[in-house]
Amino acid sequence: MPIFDVEMPQLGETLTEGVIGKWLKQPGDRVEKYEPLLELLTDKVDIEFPSPVSGVVKELVAAEGATVSVGEVMVRLETQEVVEKAAEEPRGAKAGLRPRRRRPTVAAERTDGEPVAPPAGPRVFSPVVRRLAREHGINLSQIEGTGKGGRVTKEDVERYLAAQGGAAPPAPPALPIAPPVHIPVEEVALTRIRKRTAEHMTESKSTIPHAWSSQEVDMTGVVELRTRVKDAFEQREGAPLTFLPFVIKATAEALKEHPMLNAQWGGDKILVKQRLNIGIAIGMDEGLIVPVVHDADHLSITELATRVYELAERARAGKLGLADIQGGTFTVNNTGTFGSVVSYPIIPSNQAAILSM
Repeated sequence: MPIFDVEMPQLGETLTEGVIGKWLKQPGDRVEKYEPLLELLTDKVDIEFPSPVSGVVKELVAAEGATVSVGEVMVRLETQEVVEKAAEEPRGAKAGLRPRRRRPTVAAERTDGEPVAPPAGPRVFSPVVRRLAREHGINLSQIEGTGKGGRVTKEDVERYLAAQGGAAPPAPPALPIAPPVHIPVEEVALTRIRKRTAEHMTESKSTIPHAWSSQEVDMTGVVELRTRVKDAFEQREGAPLTFLPFVIKATAEALKEHPMLNAQWGGDKILVKQRLNIGIAIGMDEGLIVPVVHDADHLSITELATRVYELAERARAGKLGLADIQGGTFTVNNTGTFGSVVSYPIIPSNQAAILSM
């Protein structure tokens, strides 16, 4: 039965070598045309190399891990197919591979009988050789190759390293290190609130995956209503009418429709809270504190406004009780008072979400 040599094809303008990753067929195995024959690893892509003919594997010429150049035989097949001439159809063309370019003869002879040197050009190194060079800081131009056409092989690099004692070239001398610049600092003692806030934020960021979305809301109607009634409201209720109670009211109504946001992660379950207790973030000189408006869904806009004002005043005066800061199920944060256009708040560790406006 005729023998067909399967050669390494030209896969691209710059891909002139490849590494045999894994043989998918062994000697004696039947292989059909275009069936994967081996895994071929290159610098730019790893491919399953198809068999150009149908037949039986006769000999694996290149071992797994070996580097093969364009035109080198990788495997020999026994086939009954009539193989067309390379000039009519280059090998690998029907398998969708790029036809290889004919390489000039390496050792042609001159008329005087002396061998002609191969044409000069940039040296090409296999991925394995380049990796070894990077790892050991080797200049490959200093190594004489023993492979086909003077190619530097892995063994050439290993012999070079052994001759050098396995050591990489000495590193260039380090630049002098400038003395550290002394910067005067002022130590500010942490307040109890700042310390606890930092602990809670760190716990939250390490246990809750944060994802956020920014939306625009048309508040024209709210602005017009507030502008029209805010003076009379403050005279009657003794508290200013801000935008916060409107947002809290809208949040409470939304949480009724989407209770999974009024919840807490419970490890192997989700704990859906049955009360809507809205925390409001209040910034103070000593740090951040979040008092809670309990059962916010049962309160009107007026009741929310007076409750928020009362909590804020007591917080700034340091008169909040333990019950005022416990039991929050969702938090609303108004960073707009600082002039921000958008912000990315941190979710309290026992909640599922936070709304920033």
